[in-house]
Amino acid sequence: MHTIAQSGTAPGPLRRRPGTPLGLPPGLTLSRSGRPPGLRLGSGLLAALGRLLDRLFAWQDRAAQRAALARMDERMLKDIGLSRAQALEEAHRPFWQA
Repeated sequence: MHTIAQSGTAPGPLRRRPGTPLGLPPGLTLSRSGRPPGLRLGSGLLAALGRLLDRLFAWQDRAAQRAALARMDERMLKDIGLSRAQALEEAHRPFWQA
């Protein structure tokens, strides 16, 4: 655990590491569903909350992927078989549209 006494400085803001939503602290991993392992959700309100979190994580990931697509250069786009127009069309779609 990072404390001010150990380093002399306060920890910085959380940053998103590749493959992890919302910049999780080092050592905390998520399951494929986007929830910490071992968190079991039953029916009712907790299940609805779990589905909502899954959707939010999917939207965040989709938005990040589309932003990365928009930043690709022509060589990278050619490697994946897309034209600049196709990449920009996909990049400008709203995050909630699959």
